[in-house]
Amino acid sequence: MTLTFAAPDAGAIPLHLVPEDAAESWRSEQTPAVQAWVEAQGFTGALGQVVAIPGENGVASAIVGYGSPASRSRARFHLAAGAA
Repeated sequence: MTLTFAAPDAGAIPLHLVPEDAAESWRSEQTPAVQAWVEAQGFTGALGQVVAIPGENGVASAIVGYGSPASRSRARFHLAAGAA
């Protein structure tokens, strides 16, 4: 089952949830421009870390750090930072 939170034509952008242990792998799969932007922002995948990724017409997508299992076990509402 695929979850859909907003119709593609409703101004929705892709949101990538990236844990710390997958941050480097995720970044390596992106275009060179996105790789450079994410690296410049210091994104590590830490819990609650958010980076908006620019595109030609504004924000193209966003990534939210999901931290490590240990950091997630000590907190609540992990994805709330992404709403901002």
